[in-house]
Amino acid sequence: MQFKDLLRRQSDLEQDAAESAEKPEPGKSVVIAEGERAARETIAAQVLDLGYVPLIATDGDSVIEMAREYQPRLVIANLDLEGPSGSQMLDALRDADATRDIPVMLISNTDKTPDMVVGSQVGADDYICKPIDGAEVRARIRELLFKTSEDVPTPPPRPAAPPPSEEPGETPEEIPAEPVVQPDRPPAAGDALSPAEHIEQGEAVYAECCDFAKDAMDRSKRSEPPDVDWCRGLAGRLVEQCEDRNRLLLKAIRGYQPGESFHDAVNVAVFSIKIGQGLKYDRDELTALAMAALCHEIGMSRVPPDVAAAEGRYSKKQRNEIRQHPEHARRILSDLGEEYHWLAEAVYQEHERERGQGYPQGLKGDEICEFAKIIGLADTYESLSHRRSFRKAFIAFDALREVIGMRNKYFAPHIIRALVSEVSVFPLESYVLLNTGETARVAKTNPDNLLRPMVIVEYDGAGQKLRRTKRIDLASKPLIYVTKPVDERDLAK
Repeated sequence: MQFKDLLRRQSDLEQDAAESAEKPEPGKSVVIAEGERAARETIAAQVLDLGYVPLIATDGDSVIEMAREYQPRLVIANLDLEGPSGSQMLDALRDADATRDIPVMLISNTDKTPDMVVGSQVGADDYICKPIDGAEVRARIRELLFKTSEDVPTPPPRPAAPPPSEEPGETPEEIPAEPVVQPDRPPAAGDALSPAEHIEQGEAVYAECCDFAKDAMDRSKRSEPPDVDWCRGLAGRLVEQCEDRNRLLLKAIRGYQPGESFHDAVNVAVFSIKIGQGLKYDRDELTALAMAALCHEIGMSRVPPDVAAAEGRYSKKQRNEIRQHPEHARRILSDLGEEYHWLAEAVYQEHERERGQGYPQGLKGDEICEFAKIIGLADTYESLSHRRSFRKAFIAFDALREVIGMRNKYFAPHIIRALVSEVSVFPLESYVLLNTGETARVAKTNPDNLLRPMVIVEYDGAGQKLRRTKRIDLASKPLIYVTKPVDERDLAK
């Protein structure tokens, strides 16, 4: 296409959009809010070709107004619009009956920033990244345009929590509740434990969970079920540790050596609890979920050791051996009786995936219990977060970006959204690089602006550790911002 023809095509697009924007029928238009002309026209061209009217909005307020007036089939908006932020715009659309069900696609200005993670976290139905590719954006638009409300599965009922034990001291409620110690404040006079003691207690619970996971695997080798009373008590204590502090979350994110004893089972339990919290699970549901997560890999003890330890691509025979481990686990857990049928099913279904790509049954959507969906995602995130023999670990943000790319196809969007919401773009105690060249530790997240946490600067622009650290609230310092996450392991270099 000649340059003058391209200009004519761009002019025609804008004229068509302007003319058709007068009175589009409800459900026959798409609102586009993007300041960059080339990106806007690429999107508008795809919308026109799909038979919808592109309506051009200039800022967040006009997006909300046009959505209310024209009832579009879809809203596509840049995260950095003037006016309401992406999360405020989404809240305004979701709060109104007339616009609540309109799907929203957010535009990230680059795939090298956390914008896409924020898009998922604030509740967008999809995101696209610049530079805008016509074929990709068309496919993503089609997926949202032609997905009717009947196609969207509602979350399945949660598995029933295990009945509380009547023996004293075995239920989570019997364990004395720990006082809440907020990050970065000294303990109040009434606090029973100091921050150091809280950390020590969390480490002790984590270590005992590793001991339980080892014991459960040893029992499984003898075809014996795990000690369910020990599991229940530990799960309750793990939930308590995760409710008010992020130390265990940070420990779960940090690295360990491949093959190191049973950290993966405990980490999956921690991530599962955080997802459950994002889904508003109560204490009993979280305890049951943690129990299933702690037991999720016991069937691997029945897989031949040479297969379980194999590196690289599995042979067909090895793959078939691996795929037997959910059945091994179900048989072992079934010995606990009907009371723990939910536990056996959650562990059995953990490797099922949203569109039937998983195993052992190839279940889809609502056929998979929610506990299994949560543990499956937590297991995937745990694997991505830690080094394996065939690849290095992803840092927290990159691991989140990977799992966001699996939404709908492998994992339900509401489960992924809960993980992103609870783990956060920049987890507490993780490290980030500022545009000043300094490296800082995240001290506190900012719910109103996920990209601007409070940080403590510990390294100068030359990478030298500062003798005196300084605290910066990025929400109040518009000229200072995070450029990228930093792997803690690189600080020593």
